[in-house]
Amino acid sequence: MNTIWKYEIPEDERCFEIRMPKGSKFLSLQMQKNKPVMWYLVNTKNKNVKKRFLANRTGCKVLNKETWKYLDTFQLRDGDCVKHLYEEG
Repeated sequence: MNTIWKYEIPEDERCFEIRMPKGSKFLSLQMQKNKPVMWYLVNTKNKNVKKRFLANRTGCKVLNKETWKYLDTFQLRDGDCVKHLYEEG
């Protein structure tokens, strides 16, 4: 069954993992109640797997850019911190 799930992005971690059903598709990244949140279309019948993410600040080197897919950009602390979200894949 396909449904949309929401995942909070940890604000103070550069690399992090989230468990979600295999084959989940990124839909959007937005701020909700001052927290960065991403939404994925998931098939709840699929087995959960770990997905790795990178939230890179502007000006920081991206780790091996061939293995990371850019998803979106978000701002924290009224724009004082800008991060760019990548998914390993």
